[in-house]
Amino acid sequence: MRLALLAATTLIALSRVALADDASRKTFEDRVFEPTVIKAFGIDPGRYASLNSSSRADVISARKTVELLLKACHRGTIDPRIYLSAALKKTYPTGDAVKKAFFDPETIVVLFFVTDFKLESEESIGFSISLVLFSEGNILAQDHNATVKLESGGWKVSSFGGLLLEH
Repeated sequence: MRLALLAATTLIALSRVALADDASRKTFEDRVFEPTVIKAFGIDPGRYASLNSSSRADVISARKTVELLLKACHRGTIDPRIYLSAALKKTYPTGDAVKKAFFDPETIVVLFFVTDFKLESEESIGFSISLVLFSEGNILAQDHNATVKLESGGWKVSSFGGLLLEH
């Protein structure tokens, strides 16, 4: 009985050490490798004042759609097509097709940020974006234009640079 109790206690202690080690590894990775924003892009006060609250909310929501699309391309759990316009869904019939259109399998998007935006209409917002990628041991920077359209009650990416285009 004592041997069984000792074995159980030892297993619990070892599993806690393993879990703590995983948590401390994650904390270590976050503290060492997480990008730090030194100075973010801003908006001219007059331009900001010209946007009503609805337009500001639309820009934020549309930007989030681009972010979620990029994250979905790196995570196998979410189909990136949910962030695409109906026309792009026809062009890219599977999530894997979307991922392949964007990046090589060994490429990682490290950072994504918006450098400018344009309200093209009440249902379309254009973004100038930059990506920092890690590919084959190299850090690469890319600039793209993305268009996000209001479709079926939500924002959907209708183009992304030369990578995703409606036909």
